[in-house]
Amino acid sequence: MSGSLDAALLAAHERDDRAALVGLYRQAADEAERAADIDAACFFLVHAYVFALEIAHPDTPALHARLRAHGREN
Repeated sequence: MSGSLDAALLAAHERDDRAALVGLYRQAADEAERAADIDAACFFLVHAYVFALEIAHPDTPALHARLRAHGREN
């Protein structure tokens, strides 16, 4: 994860900006997937998914589908 993404995540946590956290954790997951690090991608996807659930974010179903596609259901 890039330093700027890490800093953005920390700032969003400080502001409790859950909508931003959904997008930022999704971005981190995308980066991890491009690097073929599926475990890290799923770690970030779980965070994005939990924050999405908390605010009824419109990306919730898509995040869930990505986790399921990687066998992270159950």
